[in-house]
Amino acid sequence: MTGGSGCSSYRPERALTMMFIDGLGIGSENPRENPLARFNPRVLCIFESTAGPVMAEGRVLPTDVRMGVAGTPQSATNQTTLFTGTNAAQRLGRHVSGFPNGSLKELIRQRSLMRRLHSQGCQVTFANAYRPAFFSNRPR
Repeated sequence: MTGGSGCSSYRPERALTMMFIDGLGIGSENPRENPLARFNPRVLCIFESTAGPVMAEGRVLPTDVRMGVAGTPQSATNQTTLFTGTNAAQRLGRHVSGFPNGSLKELIRQRSLMRRLHSQGCQVTFANAYRPAFFSNRPR
């Protein structure tokens, strides 16, 4: 998103896929400590000690999940950070678990990566693994 060139037309060489799985991080290559190290062939072969091939010339960007804030990292603040590029835990001064609270929802509304790309003329799609029943009868 640098240079202000926008995305007025779709070009596959400029496509972006951002994928994350809540609770999944870069761990040990030891199969006794990390269930992902048990798969053969290894689907996600990025470990603390080695980095295997990444699909489609992609990049893995290791991050500090605590984001400079004391306490246990949590889904709401970490996912908000991924969606917006803003350190949500630092902005709130704490980690927030579960779903985004009002402050985090507002941050997502204002600074979501997809919103910013769309405003530059990019085609964006958001997909998630939640089934329709989740939205009609949310667990929390």
